[in-house]
Amino acid sequence: MAWESVRDDLLRKLCERIDKRSEADHQQDLHNLMAVFYGRYPPDDMRGRSVENLYGCFYGLLRFMNKWPKGAPKVRILNPEVQSHGWETKSTVIIVLCRDMPFCVASVRGDLTEKQRNLLLEEMTDSVAKLVLQNNYRQVQAISLVEFEALDRGGEHRRFISNLVAGGKLDRALEFLPSDEEMLDRRAHVQGLTRPELSVLVSYSKAILKEDLIDSDLGKDFFLATAVLT
Repeated sequence: MAWESVRDDLLRKLCERIDKRSEADHQQDLHNLMAVFYGRYPPDDMRGRSVENLYGCFYGLLRFMNKWPKGAPKVRILNPEVQSHGWETKSTVIIVLCRDMPFCVASVRGDLTEKQRNLLLEEMTDSVAKLVLQNNYRQVQAISLVEFEALDRGGEHRRFISNLVAGGKLDRALEFLPSDEEMLDRRAHVQGLTRPELSVLVSYSKAILKEDLIDSDLGKDFFLATAVLT
């Protein structure tokens, strides 16, 4: 069976599990959040996982988000265990929450003893916090600049979204982006995309730029490489 079919079956069963354990008023919001989160989850980390395990991971994230202080990024590093966290994985998990940033899900694997892991994490704490804050400031600044020109560049945003959809790289429903008709209607009412919507476009544009750079010969250019290194 193709991986896409296996994943879709897992997510369908996960929706059923959510419906059994949550209030009706919250179910659709939980479905939407789950679809965005697991829509970007590394396939290798989902293979072999049970529905109960994925459910525990999802609700662990919700609990962490509910304790998130306003206006500050939050970092959590853990090795999940069923007894303590309701789910488990062989990977060390690093969760970073920042405002105005869509989900970015990745994993890091390595063979460390518990003592080595604790020492490494202690040494990394200040550096990770500094990098997270710096990246968060730049992300928010970039989104603010895009927002400033959102109305004037509404046509560009509409064409960018349409091109991504046509190329199979973007699902409007999954990312909660408006249709072309909705964008034209907003334009008539002197409105552009919202900050959350713009943050999605910024994220996709960065990912596409990275892919294009990797596929190009720029990395082999001696003078460019020298400039980057210096």
